[in-house]
Amino acid sequence: MQIIAESSALRDLRLAWQAAQYARFAYHKPGDMPPEPTLAPKSAEAPVNTPVALAEMRGWMQAMHARSHPNGD
Repeated sequence: MQIIAESSALRDLRLAWQAAQYARFAYHKPGDMPPEPTLAPKSAEAPVNTPVALAEMRGWMQAMHARSHPNGD
């Protein structure tokens, strides 16, 4: 139970820090406001789903599965 309380306190501190960072720009320097972090920039390209990229991803996922299930579960 103590871990939950400590983790909650750390989360609250992090959220307060994030709010302070936002307020620093939004209220004091609105012209320097950073872009919305959850939105991709318009110049960002969509990932390419080529057969080679899909094969690499499939191999990576199989390797991670084998690593996390050493007994072949």
